[in-house]
Amino acid sequence: MIKPVVLKLNKRADKEPVAAELLEKVEIDGEETADYLDFSKATVSSLVKPNTSQVCLTFGIAPPKGLKFAVRMAASTENVFTITLDSKFMKKSFHDAVIVPFVHYYNKRVHLPVEPAQCVQVLVDGQKITGSQGAAVHKKTAFQLLGRAPATVELFFSWEAVSHHEKVASGRAKKNEGYSRLEFKIPVANSANVISEKVLNYSHSELNEADGIALGKKLLEYGGMHTGLEKGLAKLKHLYLEHNRIGDGGAASVAKALNRSTTPNLRRIVMRNNRIGVQGCIGMAAAWGCAAVEASPGDGNDGGGDGGAADAAVADGTTTAITARDKKSRQVGDSVRSPALDLLSLEENWINSEGALALGRAFKAGALTVREVRLYGNNAITPGARESLKQPEYVQQGLGVKFVFDDTTTGSCMTQEGEVIGEIPSALGPGGGMFPSK
Repeated sequence: MIKPVVLKLNKRADKEPVAAELLEKVEIDGEETADYLDFSKATVSSLVKPNTSQVCLTFGIAPPKGLKFAVRMAASTENVFTITLDSKFMKKSFHDAVIVPFVHYYNKRVHLPVEPAQCVQVLVDGQKITGSQGAAVHKKTAFQLLGRAPATVELFFSWEAVSHHEKVASGRAKKNEGYSRLEFKIPVANSANVISEKVLNYSHSELNEADGIALGKKLLEYGGMHTGLEKGLAKLKHLYLEHNRIGDGGAASVAKALNRSTTPNLRRIVMRNNRIGVQGCIGMAAAWGCAAVEASPGDGNDGGGDGGAADAAVADGTTTAITARDKKSRQVGDSVRSPALDLLSLEENWINSEGALALGRAFKAGALTVREVRLYGNNAITPGARESLKQPEYVQQGLGVKFVFDDTTTGSCMTQEGEVIGEIPSALGPGGGMFPSK
């Protein structure tokens, strides 16, 4: 079934070529199949039932031919091994392709051996990948977890090592959070390194909020340039920023630079794991022309006297509160509204119900055009808000947006640092899951 679809798609001049081996996800009547299934071996009858009406295939961009990176025991400068993965090993699980080989060679050099099963946490270029359960390292491939250009992988084999690392990293982050060293982290100083690219991959680059704001300003500058008859970022199709900490200000600043006019061909924005919270979502909505963010009855907010969400706009890459609500609907122009996106990836951030609903209102206002918004791992989004965003006004056959959440019946109460401090039962319905003030 997959190969015939690929052949037909690749004959169309208006579609970007795809390949069967790049298949990332299969949805059958809106339900996603297990991500560990081998689709090359599964039969059609085992997945597609006789009454199935729609099968949706999602393809990713082609992976590199190989990956080369350093692997070490966390907080150690000794026993550092270089691992090279070819295309065959990139398809293996992270556990089999990375952890097992490291443990094999590490145990030959030390007196206190470790076991692969003892690995409790993984960092890729300083960003956390797995928790204590480690399910992702068994189910997901090495390429899915490492990304396109990993430099260093750190493995933790005890919770004492995790605790020590987090204390040191927290102190270092607080010391440097307010300063941007963007041009020392990613190649954006020269416009030639940006405007000619179809894919910009700045994942795992240790970008803080100040870097995110600076990046947004750079993209805004380059997007206004002209190369012949095209604007500077007209070629850009995919932007990857996952596993940084650009925060609310960075998310709003980047969104301000990406619109239907400056990036008309942009189809994918990935900002997974970036400490983006409610103000970041409101800032993105405002950057794309949805200046008024107002709660309405039944949309999953608390229905308080202030309408729930704070209004916000973008000013110099940051979110600024608006005291007067603009209740008049207006036409959103191409110079501000979002590109026609296939995917907006916001997994594993600090987004609560208020932030998710702000994105929903941006879609309804015509400011945000997107087929899928991924919100996995944002546990503060309550069941009431999730149900609101699954209503028919959002999910229109072939035309609407699909908000994707974890399968859960509770939300979580979180601090602004992303720490879960309590579970919110579904009985509370709309209104739970907001960030407490500190």
